[in-house]
Amino acid sequence: MNTDTDIEQWLPVPGYEGSYEASTHGRIRSLDRSVFAGRYRKDGSPVYRALPGKPMPGSRCPAGYFSTTMHRDGTAWQTHRHCVVARTFLGPRPEGLDVCHNDGDPANNRPANLRYDTRTANHADKVQHGTAPKGARNTNAKLTESDVIKIRWTYRRGGITQKDLGAKYGVHFGNVSAIILGKSWTDLPLAPTEADLALYGITTC
Repeated sequence: MNTDTDIEQWLPVPGYEGSYEASTHGRIRSLDRSVFAGRYRKDGSPVYRALPGKPMPGSRCPAGYFSTTMHRDGTAWQTHRHCVVARTFLGPRPEGLDVCHNDGDPANNRPANLRYDTRTANHADKVQHGTAPKGARNTNAKLTESDVIKIRWTYRRGGITQKDLGAKYGVHFGNVSAIILGKSWTDLPLAPTEADLALYGITTC
């Protein structure tokens, strides 16, 4: 399929067939479907209600990415739009690779603008396009974007001190405090979600 055409084409999102589709214009939409209404009839059969399909604009995070939430079997999947489009048109993301924007524009989620590549290549793209967080543009920075996301995630879960985090990542605990308070690395989410962790290839186990 030519994914760089001006004629918008839609494909089912893998794992969400019949419920959601992604397009060659980098958009996502839900489809008309029936969902469990949360109650049962007297005979014990479930009650379903019709849910009309609609475009899913999503919300834009400070880094410029659009987040979206899709539901399946009562479970919500919160992720970024470019991850959904890549999964639909490029196939499953290989382990350890990022979804990269060729032109550096996080709002341009057309499949032709996306690719799977290494974290190093993704970071180099951001530096080249001038979209890297301020901390990452400093060539002397000891921490990566993934480190910052993991520090904020870990600290908010509790059970570890800023001093311990500093020792773990080889930085002064004052730097960790600045990260947690949002005084540094201001372009990254202050309260990372599971979608943010997935975006940066971070596992929580």
